[in-house]
Amino acid sequence: MAYNYVVLGFSPYGDYRRQRRKMVMLKVLSQHKVEMLEHLRVSELRSSIKSIYDVWLKNKESGNSGMVKVDMSHWFGELVLNITVRIISGKRFSPNDKEGVRFQVVIRKYFDLFGAFVASDYIPFLKFFDVGGYKKRMTKTANEVVESPRVSARKILDKSSEC
Repeated sequence: MAYNYVVLGFSPYGDYRRQRRKMVMLKVLSQHKVEMLEHLRVSELRSSIKSIYDVWLKNKESGNSGMVKVDMSHWFGELVLNITVRIISGKRFSPNDKEGVRFQVVIRKYFDLFGAFVASDYIPFLKFFDVGGYKKRMTKTANEVVESPRVSARKILDKSSEC
């Protein structure tokens, strides 16, 4: 799932990690870059709040109570994902966008598998048996993430090289 230790948080300490960490700190997380992208975060927050308001308004007009039940963990998850995707690709997911919903499902599966307990990580000879089918699911999910047209690995690499 971490592409052979290429992910910064899982790479062994060494020259590669120092260079990537320096690049992230100076170009991605610099004060200037964070301030430059503030309008995207504010815009996504306003859009998310407006979507809740629209549901409330529709609920109120239909004669139901003026209350709306909101699953905050789902709402915050969508907000963070929308902000991240918008920063990377410049596009926003709409609630009815089939591609956007599919991408959200794939990303959720990716992070669920990323934190999964895999027995073969601790007992190496089980690797050949793929106990629990994790390896197959991880490979399939990683391929879905890479092949997603909305946020492809190529777009991310192109964007990072511009910085």
